[in-house]
Amino acid sequence: MSVFGAMTTAVGGLTAQSRSLGHISDNIANSQTIGYKRVETSFQNLITQSNSSVHSPGGVRARPSYTNNIQGNVSQTQFATNMAISGSGFFQVSRGEEVSGTVNFQSQAYFTRAGDFSLDKNGYLRNSAGYYLNGWGLRSGTNVVERGTPQPIRVQQLIDNPTATTNINLTANLPLTPNPEQPLPTSEINIIDRNGETRTVNLNWRKQGDNNWRLDVEAPGSSLQPVGDLLSTGNPQSIGPEVQIIPSTTPVQQVSTASFSAATPTTGTDYSITINNKTFTYKAQSYDTNASVAGQLVNQIYADGSFTNYTFAIDPATSAITVTGPTEGTQFTFKASYDAAAATPTTAGVPGVKQQVFLPLSGIAGDVGDEFTIPFGGGTESVSYLTDGTEPDLKTIATKLASKINSNNDSPYTATVSGAGLMLTRKDFTAPVAANNGMGAYTTTGGQTPAHVSVQFGEGGVLKSLTSTNVGSGNAQVSATQAEGDDAFITFTVDYGNGPQEIRLNIGKFGSSVNGLTQFAGENIETFNLTQDGFTRGAFRDLTILASGEVVANYDNGRSRVLAQIPIFQVSNPNGMQKTDGNAYVATTDSGAVRASGAGENGAGNLVVSSIEGSNVDIADEFTKLIVTQRAYSANTRVVTSANDMLVEVLNLGR
Repeated sequence: MSVFGAMTTAVGGLTAQSRSLGHISDNIANSQTIGYKRVETSFQNLITQSNSSVHSPGGVRARPSYTNNIQGNVSQTQFATNMAISGSGFFQVSRGEEVSGTVNFQSQAYFTRAGDFSLDKNGYLRNSAGYYLNGWGLRSGTNVVERGTPQPIRVQQLIDNPTATTNINLTANLPLTPNPEQPLPTSEINIIDRNGETRTVNLNWRKQGDNNWRLDVEAPGSSLQPVGDLLSTGNPQSIGPEVQIIPSTTPVQQVSTASFSAATPTTGTDYSITINNKTFTYKAQSYDTNASVAGQLVNQIYADGSFTNYTFAIDPATSAITVTGPTEGTQFTFKASYDAAAATPTTAGVPGVKQQVFLPLSGIAGDVGDEFTIPFGGGTESVSYLTDGTEPDLKTIATKLASKINSNNDSPYTATVSGAGLMLTRKDFTAPVAANNGMGAYTTTGGQTPAHVSVQFGEGGVLKSLTSTNVGSGNAQVSATQAEGDDAFITFTVDYGNGPQEIRLNIGKFGSSVNGLTQFAGENIETFNLTQDGFTRGAFRDLTILASGEVVANYDNGRSRVLAQIPIFQVSNPNGMQKTDGNAYVATTDSGAVRASGAGENGAGNLVVSSIEGSNVDIADEFTKLIVTQRAYSANTRVVTSANDMLVEVLNLGR
């Protein structure tokens, strides 16, 4: 190797280290660039002749070594349309140019890891380098993604058209023992009509018997009703079938009154009161009045001590003495007289009993217009109660009727409820009788049963059957097949002035307690799920990227719509791709085949949403390489200097 050869090799080393410095400079400059992949420097020696006898180095060559397959750090962002790939693969993007509001795209496909995409003014997803994100679109007329040729993803449907309700889903438990004093609340749900307006459907529940319920479906504002108002007939009702007269019962305390007929007491006259054949006498004085005479006699009675359990009262207006017996059912005799030769009539005590009449009610509660009438006063007067259909049972009807009787001042009876019947007790004391005293013929007038869907439960509180034979003028229909495991539903049609709209009320499966209607212990309805599938008109709100790569448009009516799916492109040799501006790459023959897959499929990387991938540059490592490169460059300059000195020495030989 000549001195000139050594100098040439050193100059090649300077060139190689200069290129390495350029790579390092590029890496450091792009250390904060999203998706940037650093460039390493690979040095290769050039040999002209090298064997056991002689070695003639030819120099060195520096080539870039790409790290396109090395992951950068992934960091979270606050933007829903930002995304990063964790693993292998690239986003496919396109270049476009906007002309008069229309973007014209180039046919060349580009690839990038820079996922800082956001919506631009034209509805496209574009990253900060100006590349438009490509994705698979939907098959025409469907919501199915068609994995064909990717196209730029664009949000075009800014208005979401209204969708009429076709299904209502109900999961609820009807109480096994509802409280009859607290009507069950209406299950109310908003639905959407064919014009996108919000309407209401009401579900009214009423327990009709063991495991048997009535369901009334109301659609206010609709010209078509799922369930009619009233059936043409009602259930038979009666008071009876027998009235039980209970004579001589309910003993009460006897109350008797006696008075003296003389206007003013006569001096020296003897006034007497006899109780149970025991007589008390007082001789009137000149200063006495009727009241003072009565008081003297009562004082004697109290002083005697034989009647301490009796109560005596003197009427301040008439001076009449009233005696109340000690206990219910205890009878006594009581009279008053003055001047034995001139005795006056006395008021005798009445028997301490009141007549009672028991009226059992029979029939089925729940009809509208059932009238129960209790006459009295020999049938000239009466008390009636007219049902409104909300009464859960006959006991409630009896309670309402008792309230009417007790509030009527002309009624000779007071009423109490006993089971599903009325116990009427006369207000006045009567002698024992064996017939209805003062009561006319009791009557009932039948009403009309409200239209309804019958819901029957079986053992274990699961749904057994549905019947729509009693919907009257309504159009509700129930499941045609009702074997165990079959879908349980009620279909009905409504019309709010824009055409008939059929709705299906889904209530689970027959014989199943999962996600449907049940009847378990409790007093109130428990609603676990009551939803419908209609939507009002909506305006575009924002965009969401799912981990599966689906691009979802969200509207302010609560609906979401899949617009496209983002594929992940795997390249056989990522480091063989050609770099372009904006951290994008173009496939070449060196990069090999390109394959598109869904995120996480077939070895493709996973999609991390609301995140970006940073540069894979390590600043510390780059500065280390910078020091090495600088030293290597200096060393090569020393070789050039030394070779130059040697050539000077050779030139001096000729002087």
